[in-house]
Amino acid sequence: MERLGFWKDLVRQGLKTPVEAPGDTRSDCHAWGSHPLFHLFASVAGIGPASPGFRSVEVAPQPGRYRHIAARLPHPDGEIAVNLRFDKGTCRGEVQLPEGIRGRLKWAGRSTPLAPGSNAFDTLP
Repeated sequence: MERLGFWKDLVRQGLKTPVEAPGDTRSDCHAWGSHPLFHLFASVAGIGPASPGFRSVEVAPQPGRYRHIAARLPHPDGEIAVNLRFDKGTCRGEVQLPEGIRGRLKWAGRSTPLAPGSNAFDTLP
């Protein structure tokens, strides 16, 4: 999150879309600039494919200083949703997977299976 300064500065400059390159630029609408959104899902929330075609899912959150992560990611078979809280090295909350999709939640060196539908966790050390 600390590396998002460039994109936050674009907002402070009054821009509504990302620029092509830093500095004086003519174009202010390039898709590469949306890659912070990818990293919010893939790195912070830790949602990603665990097999080809996203037929299984891995959730390996990296909350850093954040105590709560809530995210919804479109999937070819529906939606993946995480709502996780972190406190003193523990993780609790819920991960929802689309019908027919399985996965794993990785936290603190442990790997917990995820089934299709709602997966609730009281406390994972």
